[in-house]
Amino acid sequence: AGLRKLVRLEGQGGPGQLNDVGTLLSDAEVTPLWARLEGGQPVVLISVEHSPDYPALRRAFDALSGGVRIQEDLEMASLVGCGIGDDPDHLQRLLALVDQLKLPILSIDAAALRLSLLLPAGNLDLALEGLHRCFIEERV
Repeated sequence: AGLRKLVRLEGQGGPGQLNDVGTLLSDAEVTPLWARLEGGQPVVLISVEHSPDYPALRRAFDALSGGVRIQEDLEMASLVGCGIGDDPDHLQRLLALVDQLKLPILSIDAAALRLSLLLPAGNLDLALEGLHRCFIEERV
């Protein structure tokens, strides 16, 4: 599965800023793809396509106390399936594929039902073709 037009928001105001980000997202009726703390800072990933008024939300992000770093126009390639993230061999195969294709990954997200790569724009098609070849055409 692939997603385009994603935005990664990284707060600079500490853990408490995550609540402020959550309020902004709730007010804008936007459900994040994920929200977490990294190094004590809030990090949220949203889809522009699922944001009713992204320009207004962007202005609200820019006005957040403590400051934010915003990365726009990101893409995510995901491998989804029951137990896909439970097998360490699957993660190793994914990492080998990233290395083989020289994909410029920004982050990897692993969960029981999903392995995802966050990528700069322009890399989604190559990543999806590689995932399909590695995990679908070859035996999982």
